[in-house]
Amino acid sequence: MNNSNTNQTNIFRARAYGSITTIVLVTHDTDEALYLSDEVVVFSPNPGTIRNRFTVNAERPRRRSDTELLELKQRITSLFKYDINNESEYSI
Repeated sequence: MNNSNTNQTNIFRARAYGSITTIVLVTHDTDEALYLSDEVVVFSPNPGTIRNRFTVNAERPRRRSDTELLELKQRITSLFKYDINNESEYSI
């Protein structure tokens, strides 16, 4: 595990024990967002407004193969595909 991942793991362990109340993590990696977060917020590209919010209720410690994480990933990916295919105002 590289140093960056070790630091992230330590931060999330601290959060689990109540010493940190809120962490904002910005990522373009859907798997990472679902694995680390209690809520995933998807933004539109320009201007950056909230497109949708997804609550992640999977138990910790999480497994990337967790059914809930895979279902949420599919929902988020479908949202992106819909926007691209329909060239909506939120298109990437």
